Amino acid sequence: MMNTDNIKIYDFIEDMNAAYSACDLLLARAGATTIAELTNLGIPAILVPSPNVAENHQYFNAKSLSDNEAAILIEDKDLKKDLDKSVLETLNSDTKLSDLKQKALGIAKPDAAKVIAQNAIKFAEAV
Repeated sequence: MMNTDNIKIYDFIEDMNAAYSACDLLLARAGATTIAELTNLGIPAILVPSPNVAENHQYFNAKSLSDNEAAILIEDKDLKKDLDKSVLETLNSDTKLSDLKQKALGIAKPDAAKVIAQNAIKFAEAV
């Protein structure tokens, strides 16, 4: 059984750099910025997409990572049933944590802003 003394839960964090550097497993919503941060940093994550967003985009963000085994997806409606088991199984498995990290890093797009800017310039030049 794992020691839960080191588990910290926060409703809001000002210094995400410090939080991410101390994070073994992230439990978060699945907004675009969170997805970009966790993939670029290789942070193992359990994503719980908000069901209250436009066109269910957080679900599709999380599903994309889950389909690539780069994060664990738990829908809001399944939290009570699945969260404890998923957290404990993941934290108790160095292999699972490592796999999530490597697969998240593998789908990261650290140069996305540059690619978008280059494409915008090409488009503007073509007009």
